[in-house]
Amino acid sequence: MDIGDDFNEGKDEIRLTVDESLSSLAGVSVQSVSLAINTALQGTVSTKIKRADEEVDVRVRFPEEYRTSLSNLNKVYVNNLTGNLIPVSRLTNYTRSPGRASINHLDGKRLLTVTSNIDETVTTSRQVNLETKKAGYGIIEKYPGYTVRFSGENKDTEESMNSLLIAFGAGLIIIFMILASLFKSLGQPLIVMSAIPFAVIGVIFAFLLHGQPFSFLAFLGIVGLAGVVVNDSIVLVDCANQLRIENPNLSTFEILVEAGNIRLRAVILTTVTTVLGLLPTAYGIGGRDPFLVPMALAFGWGLAFATFITLIMVPVFYLNLYTFKEWLIASFRKVKNKRKYV
Repeated sequence: MDIGDDFNEGKDEIRLTVDESLSSLAGVSVQSVSLAINTALQGTVSTKIKRADEEVDVRVRFPEEYRTSLSNLNKVYVNNLTGNLIPVSRLTNYTRSPGRASINHLDGKRLLTVTSNIDETVTTSRQVNLETKKAGYGIIEKYPGYTVRFSGENKDTEESMNSLLIAFGAGLIIIFMILASLFKSLGQPLIVMSAIPFAVIGVIFAFLLHGQPFSFLAFLGIVGLAGVVVNDSIVLVDCANQLRIENPNLSTFEILVEAGNIRLRAVILTTVTTVLGLLPTAYGIGGRDPFLVPMALAFGWGLAFATFITLIMVPVFYLNLYTFKEWLIASFRKVKNKRKYV
């Protein structure tokens, strides 16, 4: 709704068109014709008069009474290649049409801006841009030199999303570095961070279930969720590492079972209290804020889903990591002993 553009008509203009084929036969260039008309109407500086404190341009052009009528173009002549004078009126045609009220540019190119408002009860700016691109598909290709750019709210959202993805990637790298220094391992941080994809799955499921659009604020909630959802994994992995040090004779499976028994209550209580604290904001209990609802919904459901998956998948990943590590060490020793025997 409220569609408009900045292609507004201005005052009437007289547009002269040079007959190039006729000018070529007469031995006159288009540039000579334009210079002759410009000199007659606007004038050309022929010389300058120097005074004590200034220079005065001497401009040669038609008198004012001859510059107000197109019929006086008959009095404008231009030299051809043989030195003969050719009347400009014989070589040109003119049309009268409205000019432009303003000419805008972007990156040195002519710009036409079309604007509109969006009825957010019916659609979104992203959906409107997608439909506009579909409707205009193939049109621009027919007009070389023309390009289309989509801006407004959709462009701002895309720029914000790109910045958010960069921040999300940087955050994951920082989390990995901190966990690697904490556990003194490159494999265990990956086990801990495996909870993040499961949290994203929970967020997607929640938004599909509630019929909510995936907005920028929802992604902002996912970024914050990535730093919280790893806490449960850290608790389990750290407990397993402590048990491995205290009971070196236990197998990896027994260590994981014992770690689960010890930390289950802490993991469940931490998640339940956090989710219950977010539910009133997510569902508008006591007051609804449309800006906070997507973030709270993503945070709460993502954390709840990831916690229960974490209790199963993190021990499985931990077991597979150490099973592979033990197999690798055994294979290395076997090869070493074989070489020693040879």
